[in-house]
Amino acid sequence: MLKLEHESSHSVVQSHLLGYFAHHKKTRFLQSELQQHLGIRRSTMTNILKGMERDGLILREETEEDKRQKWVVLTELAEQKCAEHFHLVQDFEAAMTAGLSKEQLQQFFGITDQIRRNLETICLQNYENKQ
Repeated sequence: MLKLEHESSHSVVQSHLLGYFAHHKKTRFLQSELQQHLGIRRSTMTNILKGMERDGLILREETEEDKRQKWVVLTELAEQKCAEHFHLVQDFEAAMTAGLSKEQLQQFFGITDQIRRNLETICLQNYENKQ
């Protein structure tokens, strides 16, 4: 549902980045921030952004403070896609949570958050035991 209309090797990542912009309600990020969010190498991020530039989704601009840093700025086309993406996510969440009360959702998220914390503890203990 959330993929971009066209199929390409980067369409899922592009959609994810547009979702990241939409979620944060921002129209520009530093390239390094996006790279850190995705947890990928700089060269990989550059290739993804080149594709997005080619598709008319973003522009890259130098920052005033550091010419090595680049702003990734959404185009009008991308802003429209972000709005569409945001509405798709809202509709999807509404469909998934249909029939559940606020209390049930709070309980669900509380339980899943505790499970996440437990898993982090287990992973940390396993890591420390291997050291």
